[in-house]
Amino acid sequence: MTLMDALKGHDEQAVLHETERGETVALQAYRDALDEPLAPMTRDLIETQLREIEGIVERLRTFETANRRPPLDQGV
Repeated sequence: MTLMDALKGHDEQAVLHETERGETVALQAYRDALDEPLAPMTRDLIETQLREIEGIVERLRTFETANRRPPLDQGV
């Protein structure tokens, strides 16, 4: 599922999940960038942005957990 699919279906849980997935991909890109030799100012900027994205991902996970729907009663 893509973010656009989730938005079209108005499924809040799917939107949160897809947003978290996208931010997690961004985190890896920032971490990969920090494995490269960088000028000090560039490294500082990337580290700052990485910390901000880490905070966003943590908040998204909190929202996703808080908004998780209970399982449907299967009649068991």
